[in-house]
Order: sequence, then structure tokens, then C-alpha cells
Amino acid sequence: MPILANPDFQHALWAVTAHNRMLLKPVLTKALVVLALFLFLAGCERRHPLRMGLNVWPGYEFLYLAQELGYYKE
Repeated sequence: MPILANPDFQHALWAVTAHNRMLLKPVLTKALVVLALFLFLAGCERRHPLRMGLNVWPGYEFLYLAQELGYYKE
């Protein structure tokens, strides 16, 4: 009788496959998350330099004053 026709071997083969499937589930999940992030971020492109600004709020006036007095070095 060939080994693949043996019912005990087929059952053992299925058990190993189920175990491997259980072990591969977290790996495949992480791979899909990485792929999704890559595809999501592939559409992002920086066309202009990053610009930052300050909110015009009276509490920030001390920051502007400190900059004018030279306390911040560029």
C-alpha cells in the first residue's frame, strides 16, 4: 500500500497542516498589515517642504518677543 493511501498518514498529514496553519496565522496577519500600510503610504508624496506655523494667541506673544530679542538661535 502506498504511503499516501494510508488513512493514518493522511490524518497525520492533515493534523500537521492544521498546526502549520495555526502557526502561520499571526505571520500572515502581520504581512497583510504591512502590505496594507505600504499600499496606503505609497500614495503619499511630499511635493512641498513641511511648513509649520503658530497660532495667533495672546499667550504666545512672549515667544515672539523672545525671538525678536534674540533668545532663540536659528
